[in-house]
Amino acid sequence: VANLMTEPGETDRLTLADHLEALYAHGGHGVVDGVVAHGRPFRKDVLVRYEKAGACDPGSAFICRELAELSLEIGLADKARQWAARALEIDPKSPESHILMGRIRWALADARGAEDSFQDALKLDARSAESIFSLGSLLSARSPAKARALLERFIEQNPAHSAEAHLQLGRIELEAGRFE
Repeated sequence: VANLMTEPGETDRLTLADHLEALYAHGGHGVVDGVVAHGRPFRKDVLVRYEKAGACDPGSAFICRELAELSLEIGLADKARQWAARALEIDPKSPESHILMGRIRWALADARGAEDSFQDALKLDARSAESIFSLGSLLSARSPAKARALLERFIEQNPAHSAEAHLQLGRIELEAGRFE
């Protein structure tokens, strides 16, 4: 619960990102390993429908990825990991499946596993913007120099979509300034 430690009305207008920024400001950028957020009510009938799709076409990496995405979105990270693993079994050369597994591992606070998954995706597609950005964000607290290089690479390759990368670089610089 993002606003667990606040007084009633104190944070009504804050988003989850605002709460995270406050945590970073008070505890440093590495204080949070992962976040699972849920923004809409869970509908079991939707999950049942997705699972029926998976049963109808168990060899579809696309459907397995969709099931993993939905499972992650509704907070079933272990189930998401199972579906992502199935997608990787079906199509191990899919950067999208490796990226998804990285996101799931990150949500499960498995930073090393997430890093490995993002690295695997980059081996398959060295220009994958999502892999570069995700790996740069993941490494920002543990390995700022590597993160900085990845985020600069992302900005160079994706100047029109670089706002979040610039913010992440700013956070790295702020964190570096705390220890000088």
